[in-house]
Amino acid sequence: MSESRVLPVSPSLLETNVRELETSPRGYTPGELHDMARSMDEVYRRMDAGSSRDSLLALRSSPDPSERRVGEACASVFRGRDSSNPLRADVVDGRLVVDSGNHRVRAAQDLGLQAIPVEVRGRDVGELARVEKMNADAVGADYPRLREHTDRAAEQRPRERQRVR
Repeated sequence: MSESRVLPVSPSLLETNVRELETSPRGYTPGELHDMARSMDEVYRRMDAGSSRDSLLALRSSPDPSERRVGEACASVFRGRDSSNPLRADVVDGRLVVDSGNHRVRAAQDLGLQAIPVEVRGRDVGELARVEKMNADAVGADYPRLREHTDRAAEQRPRERQRVR
């Protein structure tokens, strides 16, 4: 895969890896995954109101459990639990196949979330454009707003060190 883009993706379009789902999620209980997925609507609501990614991430240290869940939800989907494990899917024969974050995607599917941020990897820009159109159709009228939040969160993400090969 030579091109990638972070997009708000409808969980219904994502195919999870069944073998990956047979193992336990790294560091999260199934209940925690569902709580975080439920909190995504609140993350998007706060982003609509102007909250930054960093202010939402800071909620992870709040004494209020519901605030901590919002912070954990933001951390989980916008940067992964340890900032090195984002939700990631590859375009395979026109389908989106989850490469990283199978349990988080399954929790979002179970809860019927409208969209979650996913790093989508494809062969070229044209393939990503086709996926984005398919996804925009699946998400519906809220897609531009969700795309704006995803873009803004990606811009606020600290630059990560690039690996030297």
